[in-house]
Amino acid sequence: MTKGKRILTAAVCLVVAAGSVTGGAMFYRANQSKKHKVEVILVSNIMDQYWGDEIYMDGIVSASNNHSVILSNDQLVERVLVKEGDIVKKGTPLLDYDMMAVELEVAQKKTSLALAEDHVRQAERELEKLKNLRPSEEMPDFGDDFFEPDDFGEPDMPPNVLSEVKDVSEAAEGDGNSNSPYQFACSESTVVRTSVLEQISNTNSKAVFVVYDGTGYAAYAWIISADSLSGISFADWTLGEHITLTEDGGVQISGNGTWYGIVQVGGSFDYDPAGNNTDEPTEPPTDEPTEPSTDNTENTENTDNTDETPPDDLVQPMAFINPLSEIKPLASKNESEDYMYSRSELQYKISQQELEIHSMEIEVKKAKIEYDAALEKQKNPQELSKIDGVVSKVAKSAEELEINEPYIVVRGEGSVMIQGNASEMYLDEIKPGTIINVSSWDTGEMVSARVTEVGNVPTSYDGSQDYGKNPNSSLYPFRAIVEDECDLTVGNYISITFSGEVSNNNFYIPLSYVRQEDGQYYVMKESKDGKLEKQIIQTGKIIYGGYSIEVISGLGESDHICFPYGKYVTEGAVVKKKNDTSY
Repeated sequence: MTKGKRILTAAVCLVVAAGSVTGGAMFYRANQSKKHKVEVILVSNIMDQYWGDEIYMDGIVSASNNHSVILSNDQLVERVLVKEGDIVKKGTPLLDYDMMAVELEVAQKKTSLALAEDHVRQAERELEKLKNLRPSEEMPDFGDDFFEPDDFGEPDMPPNVLSEVKDVSEAAEGDGNSNSPYQFACSESTVVRTSVLEQISNTNSKAVFVVYDGTGYAAYAWIISADSLSGISFADWTLGEHITLTEDGGVQISGNGTWYGIVQVGGSFDYDPAGNNTDEPTEPPTDEPTEPSTDNTENTENTDNTDETPPDDLVQPMAFINPLSEIKPLASKNESEDYMYSRSELQYKISQQELEIHSMEIEVKKAKIEYDAALEKQKNPQELSKIDGVVSKVAKSAEELEINEPYIVVRGEGSVMIQGNASEMYLDEIKPGTIINVSSWDTGEMVSARVTEVGNVPTSYDGSQDYGKNPNSSLYPFRAIVEDECDLTVGNYISITFSGEVSNNNFYIPLSYVRQEDGQYYVMKESKDGKLEKQIIQTGKIIYGGYSIEVISGLGESDHICFPYGKYVTEGAVVKKKNDTSY
């Protein structure tokens, strides 16, 4: 054969080999797709309801026909300067405050402000925690074909767990003294040989046998000392014999058996010979629990004595187990709350927490205003009339007043006007004619007001108009009139709420069912031939702290989609339909 023919033959062989490999790979993938069907779910079953945002903002009573002087608990009146029927002008002194009480009020208001700000910080941390939790609908589906030997291997039992303990030299940690006992990593089937018990007894040592469950957490521990073994005949001992792990992290001992020490439930000790617990201990380690006393006589001995009192005979384990209600299992030390709540429950919790934070922010504003007012009284300890009018009420004494009942009232003429600042993102909702709800910070009085005008020029941001919100968002002033009779006083701070508009044409689905690629959002949808295909969708706003996204087009309520992550989630994969929303 010539050299040219040999080269041609080799090239043909390579092509045939490459074709065989490609065909084999395609055949393997096809078989895998048939074997592993991907679950899809009806879009309407996972749609989220959205009724629009409740919009909050703050404002002030800019004009009023009423000025009510309401005393706080810390304010004392030294002298009243007017009487009923007096005609007063704006700026007329109405009363003098007690200066000593004013100084005490300043200190108290400063403390109240600091506490209110701290409450907001704590609530915001809790809100962030809620937003990071994953709903139960996103819990992975641990089906029959989820755990494959190639992927996960054996259960997560610590690698140094002993099937039997034959010598104290097998201890993972410790040298056998009371401060550093031998520590053995064990399972419930671990057998402690007679020779080990004899070694502990003869060398006056101490040992801890930590029993780990199938997930690798320390479920309980047997603690043995030479004193507890005194006068006892030894035999091979299976640590988990007659012991059952309960669902709440405790242990239950039943039947008759021989036990050579005392048992402690996981979470009540810091021994970890398997090396699973990397956290710093939050409490000093407790070597042994104290046996409950049955002596009813008064104990007059020094309670600081920490000498151990060995049991006279075999320890009865149940007498030494701490009450389960007082024990936090080690397995739950860093336990996440992921998947504990459904999506709707999380949305509710987040919305309630946001409402609570908004209320707390109002309390911060009130505290700041009251603190500033107290500082102002130090400079001028008089209450001045805020309007022109007639004094219609002067109380005989502050002690006779009900809560939020005014001490002095000045009545004038004109309408009650509200001044507020709306974010630019709400200008489509708040416009002339919009009805807003108004609530007084001082008295809690609630009235409705009608927006009369919205300014065209944004106001400067000074940190007070919209506490806790984005300072980069422009604020536009608006005015509203209260058409019903009310007792709002000029200068009173108020809360303003109204509901934003909602589009009824679009719907929302969990953001976890949507992926993004090259700036486009897509879902994995069932095609007409029952296989997965990539479907580009047009999306809108993201709501509920990032849990749901608005679908504008590209997907219908009757379509079926899958959770778009997983080993077998690829275009062309065969699907199977899921009948409910659990995942």
